[in-house]
Amino acid sequence: MHGLLSLLFAAGSVVVLGFLGFVTLSFGLVLAAILSLTMAARAMMPQQKPVHAKAEMRRPGEQVTRIWNDGRGTIIDM
Repeated sequence: MHGLLSLLFAAGSVVVLGFLGFVTLSFGLVLAAILSLTMAARAMMPQQKPVHAKAEMRRPGEQVTRIWNDGRGTIIDM
């Protein structure tokens, strides 16, 4: 009886470990698929052009305020 119980416990442990391995592998594959789709989508998106601000020559004491919108937000230069 003790031998049969040990055999059933060992078989149950193998089944549980196999199931947990399958679940882990499945989650890993799903995560890899999501990451690869995200990377592919980012690669196909158009890249934004960098915005470079150019400093103006000002006379000492002159106050110039410029306001513009670069498409990502309003910029106020004081």
